[in-house]
Amino acid sequence: MPDGRLAWQTPDGQNYRIRDLSTGGDEYLFKNRAGGTWASDAVFSPRGDHVVLGRDRSTPWLTLVSLPDHSERSLALTQSIGWSKDGEWIYAIVSRDGSLVRLSSRTGMTEALGQPPGGRQSPYVRPHA
Repeated sequence: MPDGRLAWQTPDGQNYRIRDLSTGGDEYLFKNRAGGTWASDAVFSPRGDHVVLGRDRSTPWLTLVSLPDHSERSLALTQSIGWSKDGEWIYAIVSRDGSLVRLSSRTGMTEALGQPPGGRQSPYVRPHA
């Protein structure tokens, strides 16, 4: 993580463990949760104050989690590919058509950015059943 902590997915795929290397203390991304929901592909913001990740295998909804208070907010039916340098925008790929978008980490507002270069569909797009 940008602040020097380490984060890794738990073996059951339902949470992330975060270790402070200076103190040796551990915490979990999702607190007071008995499990049951998948969590994967975590991408931490440049400031280390938020993380965006997938929360459900059946639909690729992004969830934004605030690390200070561990609150969660659903964003959009997209797959995260990265953050802007200032931590304001989350760049993502729309699952249904492979187009590129950016989502505001503050407001959740989505802005279209177009298709990937070369007109090729993103390899991140999952085929529809």
